[in-house]
Amino acid sequence: MTGYSLLYEAKETMCDMLLSFPPKKEKRVIELINSASTYPSVSRYQLAKTRMMLVDLYIVHEFYGSAWEQLQILKEEYDRLPWKEKEKKLTEIREKDSERFQCSQDANMVNLSMIYQDKHIRRGDETCRHTKTENEIHGTRTSTIRIGRENLSVNASEDSNLSVKPSSTKRISSTD
Repeated sequence: MTGYSLLYEAKETMCDMLLSFPPKKEKRVIELINSASTYPSVSRYQLAKTRMMLVDLYIVHEFYGSAWEQLQILKEEYDRLPWKEKEKKLTEIREKDSERFQCSQDANMVNLSMIYQDKHIRRGDETCRHTKTENEIHGTRTSTIRIGRENLSVNASEDSNLSVKPSSTKRISSTD
């Protein structure tokens, strides 16, 4: 599995979602895109284009809140795509009719089985690190992953309990 194969699957799934918008497929697409963002070899441009496709899909299906969330992540990841017009449209919708500004799924969902799993990855000043703890011996794994430019601490246990919270490490502030 590569970051590019994850993006390809996300794009293919989104093409199937043009007429209907099943929540399971939406969840899968978000997980694929967010997981691909943890691969250091994935082009920020390709990741942003895929995320922009998701923003467009949300707008078509009138999930404007979800489109706004993805657009904010997109702006942090790669701010060179033409997103200002979409942001203006979404801002107008939010100001005029806030009831139409609804969210669907959490924009930061990840599937731990799909993320890049190296002990220590370094690309510029972006770091994704797997941290061994005493809890890992007891079946709990703690990882720090990057979604957009936000570091998140993910705790997963053998009984499939998952908790995600902002990491104590500072935000990455470089540009790609």
